[in-house]
Amino acid sequence: MSSERSDQMLTLLKELSVHKAMDQEYRGGSGNQAETEAYLERKRRRPEITREMLSLAAESKAAPPQAIGRRRHGRPDDATLT
Repeated sequence: MSSERSDQMLTLLKELSVHKAMDQEYRGGSGNQAETEAYLERKRRRPEITREMLSLAAESKAAPPQAIGRRRHGRPDDATLT
C-alpha cells in the first residue's frame, strides 16, 4: 500500500475511533437534539468510511508492488544501508 493510501487508511481508522468514543459519550449523556443529530450523522458516515477503506484496500491489491527498501528512483532508503 502506498504511503498516501496508508495515510488515508489511518485517517479513516482514526475517524472511526473518534466516532466510537463520541457514541459512547452520547449513550451515557442527556441525548439532546444536537447530540442526537450528531450521532445520526456519524451513523450515516460509517458506511461511507467502510466503502472508502474497501476501495483503498482494493487499490492496494491492484497496484504493482514497489521494491521494499527502495525509493521510486531506485536507490536504497537510508534505513536499508545499516
